[in-house]
Amino acid sequence: MSEAPGVPSGAQQALANARGYFEQQQFGAAETELQQVVSQWPELSGAWLNLAKVQLKLEQPDQAEQSLQQAVTANTKNVFAWNSLGVLLRDQGRFDEAREAYQSALNQWPDFAMGHRNLGILFDLYLHKPEQALHHYREAQALEAEEDRMLKGWIMDLERRL
Repeated sequence: MSEAPGVPSGAQQALANARGYFEQQQFGAAETELQQVVSQWPELSGAWLNLAKVQLKLEQPDQAEQSLQQAVTANTKNVFAWNSLGVLLRDQGRFDEAREAYQSALNQWPDFAMGHRNLGILFDLYLHKPEQALHHYREAQALEAEEDRMLKGWIMDLERRL
């Protein structure tokens, strides 16, 4: 196994173990493994993100939010952590904070299709701002390698409504 740049070999092994536990749906064991990683290497943003995913599987949204906050603190450019934080906040009805999280992801990577998609969903279904939703759906569709039929349908629906 080649060593990823900036990730100590001990952390790599523990992350691989956690991934194995996660794939076997042994979420408690995955959480234990990841807790050890983040306690020893708190600067590893991806480990915090993975811990949050496990915590969501364990129905621990408050802990998952804390882990996602740690992930974006460790690496403000981790668009996947910002996006996951946005989804979690949206699901909790914290729409302004969700919008800020998605926007933080897009500030780091303007061509992040999933960020545009989720921001479009937020504007469309939760904030009832169809013009802004349409913009983000179009952006997401333009960034996809292949046409996304679901996005295409959402775009057509919004165009009809507007």
